[in-house]
Amino acid sequence: MNRIITLNGSNLTYTDLWNIANKRVTVAIDKEAIIKVKEGRKNLEKLIEKNMPIYGVNTGVGKLQDIVINREQIKELQLNIVRSHSSGAGEPMSEELVRGMIAIRLNTLLKGYSGIRTEVVTLMVELLNKGVYPYVPVFGSVGASGDLAPLAAVAMVMIGEGYVIENEKKIETSKIIRKKNIFPIKLMEKEGLAIINATSLMTSYLGLSLRNYRSILKNAENAASLSFEALHGNIDAIDPLLHKLKPHKGELEVAKSLRKNLSKSKNVITANSVQDPYSLRAVPQVIGAAYEPYYLGVKIFNTEANAFVDNPLIDDNRAISGANFHGQHIAMALDFLALGNNYISGFSERRIEKLLSGANINVNKFLAHEPGISSGFMIAQYTAAALHSYSKVLSHPASSDSIPTSLGQEDFVSMGPNSGNKLMMIINNTAYVIAIEFLSAYRSICMEGTYDLLSPYTKKLFNRIRTIMPVENTEDQPLTPYIELMKKEILT
Repeated sequence: MNRIITLNGSNLTYTDLWNIANKRVTVAIDKEAIIKVKEGRKNLEKLIEKNMPIYGVNTGVGKLQDIVINREQIKELQLNIVRSHSSGAGEPMSEELVRGMIAIRLNTLLKGYSGIRTEVVTLMVELLNKGVYPYVPVFGSVGASGDLAPLAAVAMVMIGEGYVIENEKKIETSKIIRKKNIFPIKLMEKEGLAIINATSLMTSYLGLSLRNYRSILKNAENAASLSFEALHGNIDAIDPLLHKLKPHKGELEVAKSLRKNLSKSKNVITANSVQDPYSLRAVPQVIGAAYEPYYLGVKIFNTEANAFVDNPLIDDNRAISGANFHGQHIAMALDFLALGNNYISGFSERRIEKLLSGANINVNKFLAHEPGISSGFMIAQYTAAALHSYSKVLSHPASSDSIPTSLGQEDFVSMGPNSGNKLMMIINNTAYVIAIEFLSAYRSICMEGTYDLLSPYTKKLFNRIRTIMPVENTEDQPLTPYIELMKKEILT
């Protein structure tokens, strides 16, 4: 870790999040943000001294909000909140997702309105910089009142309880924090609630998915460009005038990218009387539309990851109860990204079918070396179809559902974590489909022998694939190893 990202509550980007999640940077806290946290703590202490009713400080939580907690028990309340809310289920989340969640919660607490001590945020920095990986079950949050169960699992580690993952094994927190010279905190007023009452898991899903989604978009353009070459597509469909007269931002970007990618190609054609299938002709319109979820996702991430996300808000003379912990914005953005992935994978699968169908009469059907005896890429298209079909099932919007919780007090929830969990699977599926398109277009060009006619840009794509699958190896063979390697290239 040789670069430092200094958080201040207002400057976290999804690229920074990805670098933090993947241990590529050291995390620090801006000095001005520390001052804000200290001021927020003083404000809370003043309100407590006035015996003002403050949700989750001297009252119960959820449907138990009407129960008043006496002064002698308010610290015990915070400990009980953390322990009781650590009630998730399922396999542990990935380390990257958990680190992203901690980084986002750290950043939002630096706004200074949660009433916590500086010990809370400095301990979060230690967890990140010393590589402590809390064991957090994947299920438990409904995406409102914060990601309670997942963040409670992190809070358990912060108080020296619960579990962490070390060398792929689940072990007791107490055994690892001593080894890493980390000292747990004793929760003070509001701190247990403040740690868990946030959209940090949902926002981690969004931030990490945006990085991979951007890679999906770029690789979808590149795979389509290589398919254009293999199928001798008509580049009239990317003429600047067409897209100038329908100026959607994503469409303009994709059309410009394809013109650049295919510049100086001798494989593509220009013929006004010939119209290609939509899977070639409408690449700017369809992949361009898939840019819209990305634009929206970046906007929502930038807002949410740098917002005050907690309840209640502690001001200098009052505690304001509201619902900034509700994840509806994030949930909808995640579901929109899932839909964008479906456009991309379905579109890619159709080009795979064209590459295998004999649409280019100079290449054998199924890209088979000797049709009949050999099957070529026949089953690779089956795999793409299976992946896309599964993604269609997964793309049903989780945010369209709501199951009331806390005896109806929390009567409409976002289900954003389910949206995020599904999205990560869909992105993985889409990367596989694009990998199969890359390999199919590459094999078609190999079999027709049109490498010398490629554009300078698509020659680079071809040569990149050649490092994975040798040109001369055209006989039947298992394609799984090549698909896996190509998919890894897409999401690296």
